[in-house]
Order: sequence, then structure tokens, then C-alpha cells
Amino acid sequence: MGELAEEAVRLMAEYEYGSFLVGARVPSEIVEAEDRLRGRFGILWGESIKGEFTREVGKHISRLTGKPVDFKSPEMLVTLSPYSEGRKVSVKAAPIFVEGRYRKLVPGIPQARWLCSRCRGEGCEECGWTGRRYPESVEEIIERPLLRQAEGDDASFHAGGREDIDARMLGSGRPFVVEIKNPRRRRLNLEEAAREINSSGKVEVLGLKMAGREAVARVKAAEAHRKTYHIVVEAEEPLQDEELKKLEEFFAGRTISQWTPRRVLHRRADKERIKQVYGLKVQRVSERSFEAWVECQGGLYVKELVDGDEGRTRPSMAEVLGKKLKCVSLTVLNVEAEGGEGHG
Repeated sequence: MGELAEEAVRLMAEYEYGSFLVGARVPSEIVEAEDRLRGRFGILWGESIKGEFTREVGKHISRLTGKPVDFKSPEMLVTLSPYSEGRKVSVKAAPIFVEGRYRKLVPGIPQARWLCSRCRGEGCEECGWTGRRYPESVEEIIERPLLRQAEGDDASFHAGGREDIDARMLGSGRPFVVEIKNPRRRRLNLEEAAREINSSGKVEVLGLKMAGREAVARVKAAEAHRKTYHIVVEAEEPLQDEELKKLEEFFAGRTISQWTPRRVLHRRADKERIKQVYGLKVQRVSERSFEAWVECQGGLYVKELVDGDEGRTRPSMAEVLGKKLKCVSLTVLNVEAEGGEGHG
């Protein structure tokens, strides 16, 4: 046991950590033999072989490092495989989480990595042998300095909804959490990371802070939180002032039925969603165009609220006016609270 503990300490030397937990992989035949012994002698209570083994190794590691065992939230996990012919000790750091909100200042950038649909990331002539449809994404711009500082193996990006590639995300920003896996460093300079991210001129982060695992659920939850959008709409025919006023009045507190838009059917199930528009403010731009501020429930597809998506969204602005309309610009201005699945 001493040799296993010393090997664990050696492997953990490259990590920053304040606590640890020891686990073990024990062959099933040993566990079954122990169960038979308990049954044969009527032993109802007592520590298992695996439990005593990990406890004793844990005590040894604690003496060598001065770090406590933590059964609830250990920063390092030591896994022992004493019967393995290969590596008998492995270590892995618990993930760290960085929470904040982001603004996407320019259109044309997806939130997540977007691989080439033809080669699935392998590289082909269609994507210029990059394996990607878009060269960068919001998550990569944000993750890059955090992953580098933490010296982690990988990162996962969790966000409270997503905006379309051609939309901007402004206002108070969209909540997100970056999960960094197997980090060697747990203390990050978040101000420095924010400066690097913001210097991109494409994405801006606000309020970066260290968080716990519960932050992921917080940003993923609460789909019904309100979102505010600014849109610019063009019509094929001239628009009357009375029609613009009609839109404001009609969509105040209006329930909308939306089937999955045709443009995302390739990646989302075809189902009906019932969403609310809380308010709509309209202002003329030209004879055939107007801008509008839409306050609505998270998860509403705003472009389809404009054009109707061939009847898959009802009622729509196009249906109310009896005219063909097109959303030519969309900006997310506000995500009221953490979570929600906002769409452009």
C-alpha cells in the first residue's frame, strides 16, 4: 500500500489541489468471494476489503502530502488498480468551472465549433482541408485563454441558449459556464483571460468568476425567462402606419404556436412549441421596412415569428398583415436571467 500511495503522490505533484479521494478497481471474483464469506459466517456488518484498502492508502497519501481526504467534493481522484498488469495508479483532477456572460459583437460566428458537414472534421476540398465550416466560434474564443491557464485536457461550453450565426448578442450578454477538464492549475487570472477574450473585437465577456458544478444547471435551466430582441424587417409591398400599429396591438400578450422551423429540422425534432410574446414596439425605417423590439419567452424563434415559416409559426407578422415579410437583421439585446433557449 505504501508503494501505491507514493506513486499517487508522485503523479499528483504536477497538479494544484487541496483535497483528494481514493477509489479502487477490484476484480469481480474477489468481491464475489467476499460476499460468499459474509454469507457463510452470517456477517452483516463490517468494512469491505475495497473500503479498508482505499481508506488505508488514503491515510498514507494524506500523511505524505498534508492534504485531507474529501468524500463530497475532492479536487483530485486517485484510482487504484492493484490487480492490473498495467498501470496500477491513475490520477485525475476534478473539473473547474468559470461562469460569466458574453456579448457577440459581430455576426457570422457560431456559438459552438461547426465541423464541415461533408467530412465531419476530417478535412476535404469543400472546407479547404480545415475540417470546419467556420474558422472560429464563440466557445473557442472564450475557452482558449482559460484552458491555457488551467493546463487542462479539454473544455466544455455550457450556455443559456444560443443565437443564430448571423445575429449579434448585445445588452447584458448571454450566461455561460466553461467546464475545464483535468486542470493542472485551479487558480486562474480571470482578469487577464477577460482582457485576451475582449481584445478579439468579436466576443466580449462580463463578470467572469469561479463557480461550482451547479452553475451548469443554472444556465441550462429556466427556458421561460424573457428575452429582448431588436429586428429589422423588410416587406415586398409598402407598409401603412396603421399596419405597424396593428402589429404592436396584436402581439401584446400573444400566444404563439411554433413547429420546429424548417431551417433547423436537420438537427432538431419536429414538434410544436407554445411560446409567449409579451410586447412589441415598432418603428418605421422606410416605405417597406421597419424595426421592432420584441420582448418574448425564451425559446421563441423570432425570424419565424416574422415570416411565418410557411404556416409552421402562427400567428406571424406576415399572417397578420397578409404580406410577405423577411427578417434581415436580428440582435439579442437582453437575456433576463440565467438559462433559457433563445433563438434567432
